Amino acid sequence: MWDRFTEPARLAIYQAQQAAIEEGDPFVNADHLILGLIADPKSAASQQLERIGVPPSNICAIVSKEAAETKPAAEELKLTSSGKRCIDRAYDVSRRLHHDWIGPEHLLAGILENAEKWKDHRFREANLTCARVLEDIAHGGGIWPPPPAQTIVPQVPPESQKPGCGPTIFAMSIALFTAKIVFEGIRLLVLSQVDAMYLRCVAIIWML
Repeated sequence: MWDRFTEPARLAIYQAQQAAIEEGDPFVNADHLILGLIADPKSAASQQLERIGVPPSNICAIVSKEAAETKPAAEELKLTSSGKRCIDRAYDVSRRLHHDWIGPEHLLAGILENAEKWKDHRFREANLTCARVLEDIAHGGGIWPPPPAQTIVPQVPPESQKPGCGPTIFAMSIALFTAKIVFEGIRLLVLSQVDAMYLRCVAIIWML
């Protein structure tokens, strides 16, 4: 379920669990999820809210509750139906944006979309809507998208290093051509010497 979640998004889920523990709630709901997103003032969601013009402290005040005395163990925590719907909508937001990951921006948009669907106007009253979050994403806001996978481009050798054109091949060609000329010269010289000796022998025999 969490394979497509980025590390910041997974950290937000963990912090949502901690928020539920502090409230003595054995379930993680939508409010815990948004608290997890803005638990760190430097988190991606907190920075996005600042860009939109909605201080994270205002949202925290809307959803915070007093902690209960009894605190459940972290491993017992489960998502409520509203929490599951927020996760599902985060997946849907990522799909609509043609993203192959789910980050804090998708989770925040999913939470707000779920709230608007179920007539929860608390965030709208704070001037925070799903449309504003999506607009911020569309304008390149945020630091969540992971870098694209590196594309391995085949290295094309320079023109001078292509087969048949490199300096090494050219030098070898010159050396072979020179050797061929030298060999041909030696052969002609030897043949000329042999021919001269043959003519001398014929002359001597003729004189006898």
